[in-house]
Amino acid sequence: NNIDKKLFEIQTKRKFEVAGYLESFRYFEPHMEELHQMFLEAMDQKRKDKILQYIKSVKAEWVKKMSNQTFASKVNKALNHTGKKVIKADDISVIGINVRRGDKVGKEEFGFCRVTKKYIHRAMEFYRKKVKNPIFLVTSEDMRWCKNEIKGPDVIHPPHRSVEDHFIMMTCMDHMIMSIGTFGWWGSFFVSMKGGMVVYQEEQFKPG
Repeated sequence: NNIDKKLFEIQTKRKFEVAGYLESFRYFEPHMEELHQMFLEAMDQKRKDKILQYIKSVKAEWVKKMSNQTFASKVNKALNHTGKKVIKADDISVIGINVRRGDKVGKEEFGFCRVTKKYIHRAMEFYRKKVKNPIFLVTSEDMRWCKNEIKGPDVIHPPHRSVEDHFIMMTCMDHMIMSIGTFGWWGSFFVSMKGGMVVYQEEQFKPG
């Protein structure tokens, strides 16, 4: 609810440059479709096609693995649930996890709250109970930390490294787990526009 209401009083006949962290859908609600269209037009379609092909291959591989009863039993035991047998790729829900660390770690004196392993794993458990057959794709500028701290038989660390690939990948997810920062916020924003769910960290800044 901490939004600047003065921004809604700007006269649209004049041009303004607005700076700051406008991380609330309420700022953009009247223009969501226009923003989405602008993003689609600016996107590198060939790059997006490659990302979509990668996600398709990940889902196909998961279907193949889960068709093996021994592997499926190990997965269900590790995740502490019975699970449902995956029949086809359409049965899979792909959950994106975006972890922002690089320019936030070590800067707690500026009021930033870093993303924690506890938060990520709680969010993952939420989706494991909420949606059918979830798998998790992780994007971050600190993949070493993610590989060490975000693990599981249903967790995938894509080989993609560029900022562009990570952003496009986020927008292709069914649902999102968001950490702090505008990068993950915008990726999650476009996922929510498609009707996807977004789990976010409640405490992004320290009080005061």
